[in-house]
Amino acid sequence: LPKRQVIVLDPSQVRAVAYGVPETMAVPAISPDGRRLIVNRMDLRSQTSDLWLIDLQDKTTKRVTFSSNASLESSAAFSPDGQRVAIADFSAEASTTTFHVEPVGGGAHENLPVLERYVTLNQWTGTNELLTTPQHDGSGLDLGVIPLGGDRKAHTLLQTNNAESQSQLSPNGKWLAYVSNEDETG
Repeated sequence: LPKRQVIVLDPSQVRAVAYGVPETMAVPAISPDGRRLIVNRMDLRSQTSDLWLIDLQDKTTKRVTFSSNASLESSAAFSPDGQRVAIADFSAEASTTTFHVEPVGGGAHENLPVLERYVTLNQWTGTNELLTTPQHDGSGLDLGVIPLGGDRKAHTLLQTNNAESQSQLSPNGKWLAYVSNEDETG
C-alpha cells in the first residue's frame, strides 16, 4: 500500500503545509471550518486501520475508532456545523458496514442502519437530514442516501451500469456532483 502525507493549502499564506510524516492513509474528510481532518490510517505492523482526527491548528492527532479492520475502507463525514461526525466502518469478514454518529470530541454515539455491503461516506448534507454515500452492490458503485430523520432506511439515489462515487451536494441543495466512469458514448 502506498504511503501518503496530509498536505493542506494554507489560504492566508497561499502555500501547501505538510502535516506529519508519510503514512498509509486514505479517505480524508475535512471539517466545515477547515480546522480538523479525519483520515483512515493503517498500521502495517498490526495490520489494523482506524480513523484519526487531526487538529490542523495545533497539529495534534486523536484516534477516533478502534477496530481490527485492515482494509482502509472505513470513512467519515462531518456534520454541517462540524460538531458531530458520522462514521462508516466496513467489516470484510461480515461483509457489512455499520454506521454511527458521535460528537467530534468523543462521547456517546448514536447507531444508524447496518448495511450488508461495502459503503463509504462522502458528505453529510447541508440539510442535516441526509448522509450521502456511494453503495456497492451487484451493479457496481452507485449513489445512495441514509436519511438522518424518519425511518433512517438507506435507499439508492442513482443506479446505472456505470460506477458512480464521491458524491457532493451543493450548499443550496440543488446540485449533485459525482464521479462516473461513463464515457461520452454512454
